[in-house]
Amino acid sequence: MEIGASGRPLGNLTSHKARALLIYLLVEGMPQARASLAAFFWPETSQQAATTSLRVELSKLKAYCGDLVDIGRETVSVAKQARVTVDATELQRASAAGQYQLVVHLYRGPFLRGFDVAGSAEFDSWRGWQQERFQRLVLESLHSLTADALLRNRFDEALTSTRRWLENFAYDERAHQYTMMSLARSGRLADALAEYESCRSLLHKEMGIKPTESTRALCEAIRKGELGEVVLVRTPSFDLPQPPTSFGGRGGELAELARQLTDTEPR
Repeated sequence: MEIGASGRPLGNLTSHKARALLIYLLVEGMPQARASLAAFFWPETSQQAATTSLRVELSKLKAYCGDLVDIGRETVSVAKQARVTVDATELQRASAAGQYQLVVHLYRGPFLRGFDVAGSAEFDSWRGWQQERFQRLVLESLHSLTADALLRNRFDEALTSTRRWLENFAYDERAHQYTMMSLARSGRLADALAEYESCRSLLHKEMGIKPTESTRALCEAIRKGELGEVVLVRTPSFDLPQPPTSFGGRGGELAELARQLTDTEPR
């Protein structure tokens, strides 16, 4: 996530807690009660100590941001007249407008990856929820771009989307399936089978599992030259793939999407 205000990068704000406060205010976009902010960022201290800590960090924020934030007796918010750019907000707007290429362009990895706030489990939980939300928007955009390209037989475009998909979500079998499908339908059968082997090897080496039955069935259909017309789901409901540091569960939706992806009809 990047924030620019009056030409100054957020990195110049040295207080980690003040940076977290600004990020929270910008992403939430609504006035926040001071009492709620104190409890949110200092949950393990007394109310008085938390209130004092908040006052100190808000003074740092005000010194850095000036008129960017409105700090009142009861609430704190981003000033209505502030001219600020937040990538996360722009990504949400692009998704809502169906500007899927822009969504993918704006996505630069997990939201606030590595940005921990000491003593605030609430902030860390909020960050995790935001990460999942933005990942979901990007996955839906990548799926739409890939599906649309395949429906139009624009296989190079489909492969461009699946490459970006795999760059960010290497363990998502849907991306491997779409890559196999795009390669096979463009006549690159050997490359499609090689993609399956790459997927199989990755899952075995990093997660100790096999590809789903639907991925294996797609590989077999390509191998036998029995690939029929694919039923594509334009707006699936995504269960996010787990990151490599957490190997629990695939998600039932992934298997269902894979089943629909490989559903074929006789020629």
